[in-house]
Order: sequence, then structure tokens, then C-alpha cells
Amino acid sequence: IIHRRRLRKQRGVLHWIVEDWVEGVPSGIPIVQIWHPGHGFLENYVIRAHDAQKTNVTPVFGSGWYSKIYGKREQTITISFPISNGYICTEIYTTKK
Repeated sequence: IIHRRRLRKQRGVLHWIVEDWVEGVPSGIPIVQIWHPGHGFLENYVIRAHDAQKTNVTPVFGSGWYSKIYGKREQTITISFPISNGYICTEIYTTKK
């Protein structure tokens, strides 16, 4: 399995574009991009994703762990984007001015 990631961010702007490519995944193995944001993330940011056909990928929310500092973890939400075609483009940006 080969994974490649490209991250784009303009200096001074809270806006990220994260592109992931996954190749060589055996049939039947799910591909899921999982984010573990800190507390207050959803109040301050938008996260959305689309696949190679520019079709929006619906996020799945769950629970997981977040660590602001090494060795200390806190329970938080997880935001997962399941994909089937080996490509996902995720955009994260602030809702605050």
C-alpha cells in the first residue's frame, strides 16, 4: 500500500487543503481518513471533503482521543471520511474573522 499526501496552506490564512492518494489497497479493505480535532473545533472551523469525481464525502462522527501535548490525552470527537476510489481532498477553514 502506498500513501501520498499534499498539504497546501497560505501563510497567515487559516485555510488548509489536504490531498491524499492511496494505491495498492487490496479489495475489500476500507479506506478512511480520520481526524481527531481538539475541543471547540466544530465551533471555529469547517471541514469538508470530496473524492476524485468532486463528489462530497459525508463525514462520520465518532469518539476518540486528542493530545495537545505529548503524554496527555483527552477524549474528543473523530471526524471520518470513508472513500472508495483512493483519492480524497479535504478542506479545513475557520469560520472566525
